[in-house]
Order: sequence, then C-alpha cells, then structure tokens
Amino acid sequence: MTFTLSEANNCCGFADGTIVVIENFALSRASQCVTILGRSFLRKSDFYCHPCKSSVVGIFKVAGLSSTKAWPVEKIVKKYYRMPEDVFFVVPLLHSEV
Repeated sequence: MTFTLSEANNCCGFADGTIVVIENFALSRASQCVTILGRSFLRKSDFYCHPCKSSVVGIFKVAGLSSTKAWPVEKIVKKYYRMPEDVFFVVPLLHSEV
C-alpha cells in the first residue's frame, strides 16, 4: 500500500475499525518506527442499508474528526478512498488489506 498526503491517498484503516485521515509522517524517537500523524473519524455509520448494510463490505459514511494523534504505520490494515459528500464516505480499495 502506498500512502501520501494527497487527498486520493491519505485515508487508512486499523484492525480496531478506526479510520484515519493522514496529515503527516514522522519517525518516533521512542520506538524508532515510522508513524502517521492524523485525525480519526468520530462518527461512522452505514452508507446504505439495502440490499445489505454497506458495512458488510467495508463502506461507511464518516464525519467529525478527532484531534491530531499518532499511529504506527505497521498497524495499518486497509487503505480507503475518501469521497466527499455532505459528510464523507469511505470505500476500501481492493487488495489493500494486509
């Protein structure tokens, strides 16, 4: 998976379901590992419910961003494409799961 700071490549997911917009990359002095600096979405819901809930295939409507936090790059499990609406919705990219 390749991530950049551009809008097309700056959204990722973690095993616990957290979806993050990447704002920067850094090297942690404490752990000596690459980390991402970003903000996670505070609200996540199904984008559609028929014929099945969109969350079954990993598609979510997301809104509200947290304050900036750090996550280890090696904990990323999924790459998302973020599409603007009144709120955003995110779609996992095929073959992006670790």
